[in-house]
Amino acid sequence: MKNEIVFLNGKFLPLKEATVSVLDRGFTLGDGLFETLRAYGGNVFHLQDHLERLFSSAQKIFLEVPYSKERLGEIVYKTLKKNKFQEAYIRITISRGEGLPGLAIPETSQPTIVVYAKEFPVFPKEYYEQGVKIATFPSSVTQTATLNPQIKSCNYLSHIIIKELARQKDAFEGIILEDDKIVTEGTVSNIFIVKNGELKTPPLSQFILPGVTRKIILELAEKKQIPSEETQLTVEDIYLADEVFIVNTGIEILPISHADSIQISNGKPGKITNALREAFFKTIEELRKK
Repeated sequence: MKNEIVFLNGKFLPLKEATVSVLDRGFTLGDGLFETLRAYGGNVFHLQDHLERLFSSAQKIFLEVPYSKERLGEIVYKTLKKNKFQEAYIRITISRGEGLPGLAIPETSQPTIVVYAKEFPVFPKEYYEQGVKIATFPSSVTQTATLNPQIKSCNYLSHIIIKELARQKDAFEGIILEDDKIVTEGTVSNIFIVKNGELKTPPLSQFILPGVTRKIILELAEKKQIPSEETQLTVEDIYLADEVFIVNTGIEILPISHADSIQISNGKPGKITNALREAFFKTIEELRKK
């Protein structure tokens, strides 16, 4: 394993030397935020969208980021350059910093800021050619709705549990349901379906993270004149869909072949899913050429 170079609190250090205090509130309380990004050809995909979400989240939790968006963007690119990465996974993590035990926000705490990059592990080609399985979890939204989803916080334990339960069902992703059947999102993804040629996804709500890739998909659908709608979906809508796919920064657009024990349509990636994937890859190729 490479000893990647990590940015930590103003310094670039080898990964093995980049350590954080045991009193850091990110470690003790999950008191922090993160953003996951992708680089293609050395260029970061929709960096500004991710930074906007990060700074918006910081404001909501009364956390002052000690860098401007521009400076943090420069740090992201410098981290890539120091590691000589072209195709990479990047994570920005900001915690509130060190603090004594207790929930009160320290008046003088200094945030801990980490920018970590690694070469991106490519998912198997058959995932995209054949699709993957998802599992749905009724009434699981109560496990994850402890914090405004507009805030991508470090407190992900409930999502971790649902993701593991999905793995135990041989599913790639777990879909969180409100009550018994209202679809919200995956543990780390947004979900779309296609029915009768129309693209549909749940509207943003108190239970749904405004994913950057979700936003891009809706924009691409509009450009390609694919009818789209943000509307409430039920688990039956997933089962009866012509196409289903999930999206996030890492997986991009991943087709779904089965939901629980139900095969989606003919069990293969659909026409609109493939059209959106093609359009998405064109934007990536344009980024690589910059």
